[in-house]
Amino acid sequence: MTSCYNINKPKPTNYEEIKKSYKEHLSLYEKNLTSHFPDIDSGECNQFSVNNADTKASNFINLVMSFSDKKIKDIETYANKYAIKKYHFTDNCLMLLNYSPEIYENNSIFKLNMCQKLSPDMLPVSNFVFCEDVSIISKKYIKRATIYVLGAEKGKFLSDDTLSTNGVGLPEGWEHGYTRGMAIYSNTVVYWLELW
Repeated sequence: MTSCYNINKPKPTNYEEIKKSYKEHLSLYEKNLTSHFPDIDSGECNQFSVNNADTKASNFINLVMSFSDKKIKDIETYANKYAIKKYHFTDNCLMLLNYSPEIYENNSIFKLNMCQKLSPDMLPVSNFVFCEDVSIISKKYIKRATIYVLGAEKGKFLSDDTLSTNGVGLPEGWEHGYTRGMAIYSNTVVYWLELW
């Protein structure tokens, strides 16, 4: 049994409901965008969150999982093989979606910086705010985790009626697009897919 729950809804009463919801949300997107997400039974699911098409903001699936030592090695091998960029939470500059300074105030474990001058080859990542209430995401995790960007592209990857109309705070050229990847430290993996 897992403690996984969808932070957007009241906690489901049973694990089968959790699994069904997770699979349904993954099926809303093309397989090449969700292929990095694991089978929810392959480890301990701590949290997932979703937003799909109804708020004119970014559409996302976020998942936090813990794995056995053997499984985490396989996941790290996959991440290193397919990453197109690697970052760290401690980097001086990250291109964060929906960055807001108040998210990372004094009581936050995050001390992430949105850059004013981005390198032309920098790619967007999640703002990771969904992790703040996950007990296994600690200051140590933030100091040591590697962020693996597995894909990020400019362009329209959603139907026009589900595209973000509010913007996601990214530089010119990134008005629409997607980012997907994972952050790994120890036996904990944070997965994300965001489209806008």
